Amino acid sequence: MTQEEKDNLISLSVESHLETVRRQTGITINQDLQNMMVNEYNGIIKYEMAQFRERIINTLRKPSKLNKVFESVADVFKIDVKDVLKKSNARDYSTPRHLTRWLMNKGYAGVIMTTEQISQLTVPNGGVINHTHVLYSSNVIKNLIETDKEFKAKVDRCIALIESE
Repeated sequence: MTQEEKDNLISLSVESHLETVRRQTGITINQDLQNMMVNEYNGIIKYEMAQFRERIINTLRKPSKLNKVFESVADVFKIDVKDVLKKSNARDYSTPRHLTRWLMNKGYAGVIMTTEQISQLTVPNGGVINHTHVLYSSNVIKNLIETDKEFKAKVDRCIALIESE
């Protein structure tokens, strides 16, 4: 998302909040207050993005089964570990992202993680997702395993890499 797109999104959000305040209270909000709200939204978004990146970086630095999930998927699909989290609908990135969520959901990360925990770890670039995305990923992978022998072989290689010590 470009900076211009972020700014437009923030402006739209502020305008919708201001319109709600106007409708419910009848108060007119001046430009100074509107600018203050835009600055506040910018601060909140920057803070949340920084927290998300820090959480991902800290998780991937620690040697763990979870780290092995990301590394094995990246290795099998011949992409960088960071690309597993890349915000892209291209199949080269979305399929590994779906597989990563599926592997975590199946317990290959060392523990069976809740869909909320999986969502927090695999949100591409801080985008908003929830447990339905994890369930969708699980269905995508289940269907691919049932219909694509080559993909099933990749899944088996990922599992073998994760389980090898």
